[in-house]
This record gives sequence, structure tokens and C-alpha cells, in this order.
Amino acid sequence: MEAGELLAVVLSLATLLGGVVIILAGLRYRTQIRELRHKERLAMIDKGMLPPPEFDPQIVFSRGLQQRSLSFGIVVVGLGFALMFLIGIAGGALDAGVGIGGAVVIVGIAFIVRSIFAAPPDRRSETPPPMSPPAPPSDFLKP
Repeated sequence: MEAGELLAVVLSLATLLGGVVIILAGLRYRTQIRELRHKERLAMIDKGMLPPPEFDPQIVFSRGLQQRSLSFGIVVVGLGFALMFLIGIAGGALDAGVGIGGAVVIVGIAFIVRSIFAAPPDRRSETPPPMSPPAPPSDFLKP
């Protein structure tokens, strides 16, 4: 194996390992955020406050589509780079590998861009959901 081929294999493996580490870190962060939201919600319930609804079905549905599109785009980009690697280096046809793999990568990038622009509308400008009702006045229960 020549030095250039060895470098290409090492860089490919390092890139794959880096991607896996980034994905695992993202999953861990997401899990921690969900746990904190759950603890906050439980604390509100313990204090007698009425927590806001957990989700708006329309936003959840559109975010689900956005996440699927992003995930699919990332997988397609990975497949494109894999094709590029297999055809270009293992098959010995670098031009064909870049052409075919590059076309698949472009399709994956299109899905990623679609997921970015298909973001749900920003609802911060709308009226917030009603909070828990105020406590009754202290003389309310007195005879």
C-alpha cells in the first residue's frame, strides 16, 4: 500500500469516527435537555402551578418532517462519499467515483437544505398560552 492510499484510508476512518462521536454527543445533549424539561415540569406541578401544554401538534408534525429530511440528507451524503471512496479508490476510477458519488452527495445536500428552509413558523410573536389562574384573595375563604 502506498503512502497516499494509506493516508486516504486513515483520513476516511478518522472522518467516520469523528462523525460517530459528534452524533453520540448530540444524542447525549438532547437527552439531558429532555430530562431538564421533565424536571422543570414536575417542579411546576409540585408547586401547584399549571404547566403549559407540552406541545403543539402542528409544530411537532412539521419538526418531525424537518428532522426526517435532515436525517435522510445526512445518510445520503454519507452514501455519496462512500460511493466516491469505493469507486474512486477501490475501483481505480477516480473521475467516475467523484462524478457518481458527487451526484449522490448533491442530492443529500438538497435534503439538508430542504430541512433548513422547511422549519416551522416562529410562534414567539403570538400570544403565549394562558398561565395558571391567580391565587384567590386571602379573604375569599373567610366567613
